[in-house]
Parts: sequence; C-alpha cells; structure tokens
Amino acid sequence: MNYHQINNQDHNALTLSTSEFAAQMKDLAEEGYTTITPDQLLDQFTFSCLYELYTD
Repeated sequence: MNYHQINNQDHNALTLSTSEFAAQMKDLAEEGYTTITPDQLLDQFTFSCLYELYTD
C-alpha cells in the first residue's frame, strides 16, 4: 500500500483522513499484516537485485 497524503484538511482522491488511515491500519493489523519502513524496503530490494545478479 502507498499513501500520498494523510491529513484532515485536504479533500481529494489522493488524500486520506487520519481517522480513515487509522481504521485501515487497524484492519490490516487484525489480519496479521505488519508495516515496514522505507529503509527496510530498500534493503530488501537491494538484496534481491544483488542476489539475482550473482546466482544466474
């Protein structure tokens, strides 16, 4: 999932209210999903790319 903007002032297709965001995070957690940081994503992506380069 990717969120462009989370706030209670703007109302457009790319903005989610803080209460909607909290509800979505709660639902995901209840289903067993966890969040990761951008650094964790980058670390995994980098490892995967390097792994493919050296195992072909």
